[in-house]
Amino acid sequence: MIQINKIILSELLTIISITVALVLGCIGIIRDCAQDDKLSELTYLANASQYRPIIKVIGEPRIISYQIDQGKMAVKDIITPDSSGVIRDVPAKIKLDLKFTMVNKGTALARIYAYVFGDTTTGIDHIRQIIKNGDTSRINIAEDSSFFNLTELPIGDTTQFEVSHWIKYVNTNSFTIHLFVLYANEMNVLFDSYYWARYNLSELITTPEFRIQNGTLQFRFVAVKGSFKDFIRLIDANQSTNVYSKDYGDKIIKYFESIKK
Repeated sequence: MIQINKIILSELLTIISITVALVLGCIGIIRDCAQDDKLSELTYLANASQYRPIIKVIGEPRIISYQIDQGKMAVKDIITPDSSGVIRDVPAKIKLDLKFTMVNKGTALARIYAYVFGDTTTGIDHIRQIIKNGDTSRINIAEDSSFFNLTELPIGDTTQFEVSHWIKYVNTNSFTIHLFVLYANEMNVLFDSYYWARYNLSELITTPEFRIQNGTLQFRFVAVKGSFKDFIRLIDANQSTNVYSKDYGDKIIKYFESIKK
């Protein structure tokens, strides 16, 4: 009986020893993994700090041209029906052709993944917010936005981005344009540069021009000479840069891949 108890006790101690060894081994593995993850994140942050491209917009975007469209309207829609012939207020859309010039002012080559352009009514980094929550209801994204058209911008070099865009959000004669540039360094650390500019629309004096063609009365609005000057004026602008953690950067890449499809 004593011998049997000794055997059972011996086996129990062996099982306990093995269990303790396994637990300690698991703790060691977890600790090593945690240390590896921490080391990886520290390396990522070091690479982000030491090798950081910084893309900046030079000056203000150049307005190459703009177009005003009143759409197709009948004469009765623009002239009062009484004998005064007063011209009504006519709703109109405005289209801008813009050119941005940017420079890499950082300490590393920039691999540009995407340009995103849009307009809103306010100077808030809406495109960054869209990336976080996927809400596109408050911004009008331009069709000329370029996703994953990979280009490289060395240190000190400049590049240009052109966009043709119908402005959608105008509030009390002002609107805000947004340019979001997504890029990485050669260590695949992800960054962005964000630029917004707020413009004011001055009163534009036009006169209607009528003509009869093929038995139909047609009209168009013609700007009074000199009235286009200062029609679109820059009020203020802002630009900022951002660096993303590895996990968050991976999510952003997946987001842009999803909207590209």
